[in-house]
Amino acid sequence: MNPLIQWLAQTAMRLFSIVWFRLRAFGLDRIPREGATIVVANHTSHLDPPILGALIRRRKWFLARASLGKFRLGHWFLEKLGVIFIERDNPSRGSMQTAIDCVENGGLLIVFPEGTRSTDGRVGDFRRGVELILRRAKDAVIVPIGLRGPRRAFPRGAIIPRPVRCEAWVGQPIAVRDFRANGGMEWLRHRVDELADVPVAPLVTERTDSSDDAAPGAAASDSLRGTDGPAAASESRRTV
Repeated sequence: MNPLIQWLAQTAMRLFSIVWFRLRAFGLDRIPREGATIVVANHTSHLDPPILGALIRRRKWFLARASLGKFRLGHWFLEKLGVIFIERDNPSRGSMQTAIDCVENGGLLIVFPEGTRSTDGRVGDFRRGVELILRRAKDAVIVPIGLRGPRRAFPRGAIIPRPVRCEAWVGQPIAVRDFRANGGMEWLRHRVDELADVPVAPLVTERTDSSDDAAPGAAASDSLRGTDGPAAASESRRTV
């Protein structure tokens, strides 16, 4: 990761998002400014990673599918942005260890545990590789985030993003050592669902998705369910 390239890309995306998407964040101050942190978010659009990158103002790494780096120039650029490439269905020990080392060394890792963009907007089941990272990064905190709007702003087949309002709702952080006691991965999946304000998809025992593209769908509402509540989040509302 190159800090200068990441900062330049982050700044450019932040300015663009403020103007084009009217990007807003709720509870952004819940993200630790330092220390081992794993950000877990829903995934419905190619906009999700750059929007989170624009919001989180500290050095960060992203876990992404290896096919995104199949072209040499793209692979080089994404690596400079902090992308760690990983095979979704058969992650290598090396790539997993790189992600774990990033967190254990006090870094912030952004993951989209569904492994691909949702085909219907609902939060799907989380892949096992993320659970492995959580188990190994015992001293980290998990920050759930629900993204609202990116799926309408940049749906399947779109070439130019639409000027649709996008929001990020940040939940209360929880220590890795505590999240299992609250219900583990399924609890975390429902927490992201609450923040994104979308239905949770039924669990499946085996992945059948063969496409990485998501179909367009309706935006989530402006309400926030769950223990954090709209009042608590609105107190920390920020224009990015």
